[in-house]
Amino acid sequence: MASLPRRAIGKTLSYKSIMLVLHFGVGYAFTGSWQFGSALAIIDLVVGLFVFYYHERLWSTKIRFGKVRRKRNMPL
Repeated sequence: MASLPRRAIGKTLSYKSIMLVLHFGVGYAFTGSWQFGSALAIIDLVVGLFVFYYHERLWSTKIRFGKVRRKRNMPL
């Protein structure tokens, strides 16, 4: 089954939402500064969106590891 780009976008946004909260919490917990926690979370969000999206697209389109090729007329 092929994956559409919007699936990778949805997964990217879902994952990055979780990581945004996590990185803010880690930055704040270690420094006590909400400014540092915010900066860490925003930097990770911007960089990570692109890295994660292209990583997902690469795995869904170019890498065959773990995929099974179906024969024609095989029932699901």
